Amino acid sequence: SREESHEEPGGTGPVPPRSTPRRWGGRDGALHASAGRLVAAVDAAVDAANDDGRTMSRLNLDALVAAWDHYLADFCAWKSHDAAALERELVAAAVALETSHLRTCGSDSRQQPFHPSSDEAAVRDACDRDKATLRTKVEALGGAEAVARFDAAMASALAKVEAEEDDRAADKASSSSSSS
Repeated sequence: SREESHEEPGGTGPVPPRSTPRRWGGRDGALHASAGRLVAAVDAAVDAANDDGRTMSRLNLDALVAAWDHYLADFCAWKSHDAAALERELVAAAVALETSHLRTCGSDSRQQPFHPSSDEAAVRDACDRDKATLRTKVEALGGAEAVARFDAAMASALAKVEAEEDDRAADKASSSSSSS
């Protein structure tokens, strides 16, 4: 029963009963309800087959297929929301990585020939490898449209750092001309 503790999967020990019932809502609630209907349909089909020793009736099979169809639609909606959130997190990580790299090495660092053993070259190479990995993961999640969003975010990060550098250069020029 739900009130008793049960063994956690993987044999890591008993899990205490939940003191308050979980409130399901939104996509999670729809998926939870669909899963409940699917389990009930499977249970009904198994019970009917066990009761008369026959295979599933057409009625049980139709109910199972309908429950499966609803569950699949709800699962896909739930999972696509999960994928979109993951895509946003991966893009944000890549933007933070690129921004840090550009602020450390300068916005023109992609065109500069650093000595291969320099810190700048190591930072640039590590950033490039990590961004390529993140871009591949984003592509796997959302295809060409997700890659376009990723690339636009990288271009925006570069533009932001270039604007910061221009502002600092203007401030420096302004302060040096006013002190002369």
